[in-house]
Amino acid sequence: MTSAPRLPKPGFDRTSGSGALSDRLAIALDRVILSPRHGSVAGLERTLLDASEPYLRAYPVMALLFAIANAPLVAVAEAGRAGGSLPAARRAARRALARAVAARARAARQAAARAARRLRGARRIVTLSRSGIVTDALGRLAGRRAPEILVAESLPAREGLVTARALVRRGIGVTVFPDALLAAAAAGADAVLVGADRLCEDGFVNKSGTLALTLGARVSRTPVIVAAESMKRLSSAVPLFLPPQRASDPRGGARRPRRRVARLRNPARGGGSGVRGPAGNPARVRTWSPIFEWVPYGEETVVVTDGTAAPTNVRLHGGLIRILDRRARASMRHS
Repeated sequence: MTSAPRLPKPGFDRTSGSGALSDRLAIALDRVILSPRHGSVAGLERTLLDASEPYLRAYPVMALLFAIANAPLVAVAEAGRAGGSLPAARRAARRALARAVAARARAARQAAARAARRLRGARRIVTLSRSGIVTDALGRLAGRRAPEILVAESLPAREGLVTARALVRRGIGVTVFPDALLAAAAAGADAVLVGADRLCEDGFVNKSGTLALTLGARVSRTPVIVAAESMKRLSSAVPLFLPPQRASDPRGGARRPRRRVARLRNPARGGGSGVRGPAGNPARVRTWSPIFEWVPYGEETVVVTDGTAAPTNVRLHGGLIRILDRRARASMRHS
């Protein structure tokens, strides 16, 4: 029997956004579909779920991952109910996956173009973290009248530096500033541009620091443009799960990167690894550095998508919901 292909492990990605991660998941799923190991349609369905689970457990707030994983799973499930053969199920799964990937890429381009049109005339734009749509939208503003772009460092992974380098390569000057100045930077800007990992009716999920940025914009009535694919509007059947991400519970979300928060060192102990309280005192220094946060919409918020109405009748595969439920229960046990 031919062994199953070695699938890429998601782990913790320090800088990639949901678009890049969804493309990575699509490659993994395509390799699963092409694997000759599956003996039945049900076996193919189970293996697709197994390949999707590490991504969905590591990034439970990223709606694109659910959309990409759902497409081939639903196609295989429908083929099984119709009594189709394994080759027919494979073909249906690959077609569905290809359509989902193409739709995401098309939606990202359209959302970036629409966001860029809204930013015309702005002299100072502030953003944070790393988003393919945000980078594309800002890149479209290159030229003699290019605006001043301010990018937050975006701790803990500092992916704002990746965004800054990408914009400089496209001929746009960038100023990088520390996250402590997020609110002040927004208050002095003509526009704030951010991406989103999931769009909901009353708010969105994005990289931590977005809330401070939007609150600073609210004080000065600076427009906040949230640019994202309409595919990130998931059905309400998928619960919003923001895990408790603490240093003492690295299982609460994507794996913690190293050096998230500067280490506190004790010179009296010769530069030891941490500071401890007096003898018999359990006091110690803890760190709290969540990756994602919930941001409510304000009057200044404008959501810019590709213009495609989010379908309300998409049937989500039950296995995806079960994966998220298991992820939530595991986090509760370790909280």
